[in-house]
Amino acid sequence: MASQDSNWAKIAAYAAQGEQKFPKDAQLAYLRGVALRNLKQFDKAAESFRAALAVDPANTNAQLYLAQTYSDLGQPDSVVKIADAA
Repeated sequence: MASQDSNWAKIAAYAAQGEQKFPKDAQLAYLRGVALRNLKQFDKAAESFRAALAVDPANTNAQLYLAQTYSDLGQPDSVVKIADAA
């Protein structure tokens, strides 16, 4: 329901709660990262995308969003590193 309203703060909170309950679910970490990215909390978003990739290294969406987030943070070396890993 929160996603239909684009309430990114609620989405981030729900995903964080889900991550605590289901720490091996990479999609929850990815979803929290997307929400935090939309809230312009790039450091926290990058942390979430890295958490998603720690659970599922082949998550191409998390790789893409992490690269974009590194770009937003002005970290071109990290962009290249994640692109090479992808």
